Amino acid sequence: MRKILIWASVLLVVTLGILLFTAGDVVGARVALFRQGVPFSAERFYVAIEEGDLQAVRLFVQAGMSLSGENEDKHTPLQLAVLQENASLVALFLEAGVSIDQKNSEGWAPLHLTAHQGLLDMTKLLLDKGASKDIVHPNGATPLLLATGQKDALTMGRLLAGGANVAAKLPNGASALHLAAQFGDDVGAELLISARAPLDAAMAGGFTPLMVAVQEGHLALVQRLLTAGASANKTDEQGVTALMMAADGNHLPIAALLLENKAEVNIDVAGNTALSFALGKGHQAMANLLRERGAR
Repeated sequence: MRKILIWASVLLVVTLGILLFTAGDVVGARVALFRQGVPFSAERFYVAIEEGDLQAVRLFVQAGMSLSGENEDKHTPLQLAVLQENASLVALFLEAGVSIDQKNSEGWAPLHLTAHQGLLDMTKLLLDKGASKDIVHPNGATPLLLATGQKDALTMGRLLAGGANVAAKLPNGASALHLAAQFGDDVGAELLISARAPLDAAMAGGFTPLMVAVQEGHLALVQRLLTAGASANKTDEQGVTALMMAADGNHLPIAALLLENKAEVNIDVAGNTALSFALGKGHQAMANLLRERGAR
């Protein structure tokens, strides 16, 4: 019984020692800030981060400043350090126990910010330190989808090299390749195709990336998708093909390209064909092209 009491006493002394040391560390840090004329306030803390004042920020952390709060722009200390591209401060906050995937009150994680703003070095740093590469933004986007939306091929490449899911989709089913097709981003599309993005993935309405590129009139992207193996004869949920879309939009070079890649000219949907779409819009040159290729 005496041994148990002795060990309990020793444990109590050690625990009190740790608490006193920690308290002393906090007090000491606050005193150090006071001597430098720096008030212990969240506002001054964020100023120190923006100024890249590593010594002052370290003192704030030691003094017990919250690392989960936000500034007026809704950025946490870690996120602000990331946006300032300050690797030393990022390391400090991570060492202090902040999650590398820490989200603010609006659901933005650090990797969302770097992907959206094209902060290439910070994107690499976060990935190297284990950030969740496919963490989902409140709008349903992954970092790769955010970077694609910005037509930022460099950041897209960095994320893909870090293992980002090339097939990730928005809530409407749009993949990164759909977005690249919409924006006419040839470089981004090439990266995605090289990373084996699903060529015929369907988003809401049954639209494939090829269909999106056709509707937007992006000839070079249509060519690249067809060369990569995208199907020229997929139909959307209404049974409409890419050729019908080209005929309806009067995209003559694209229609010719689709026909060269074995697009079926006489597919019928509810009595409508590519030819009827062209004639209905008064696109005579398109109608002539289709007739030359066997449309009836």
